[in-house]
Amino acid sequence: PETADRMVFDLDPGSPATVVQCCAVALWLRERLAADGLFAYGKTSGSKGLHLLVPLEPTPSAEVSAYAKRLAVEAESALPELALHRMKRALRPGKVFVDFSQNS
Repeated sequence: PETADRMVFDLDPGSPATVVQCCAVALWLRERLAADGLFAYGKTSGSKGLHLLVPLEPTPSAEVSAYAKRLAVEAESALPELALHRMKRALRPGKVFVDFSQNS
């Protein structure tokens, strides 16, 4: 679609990381989003991780996708021992993959 009414971060733990580490990343993201005036809430993903959902006023999808990627990169910079924004599996053990691609 041309516009998005929500933003999604799929937080996926790489073993031995667990949902506990996902929660730590989700809390950081929630605070960062709040600093930009956005509300976020989490839900279990049905697997090992969490989804962080952000309701939006209709916004161009390309803007949402770019913003989500920027936040995923920021999360990795702020939490280098915990968060990862790159999909490469070799980098993921013990870290939480911040998947922003569902916004594309």
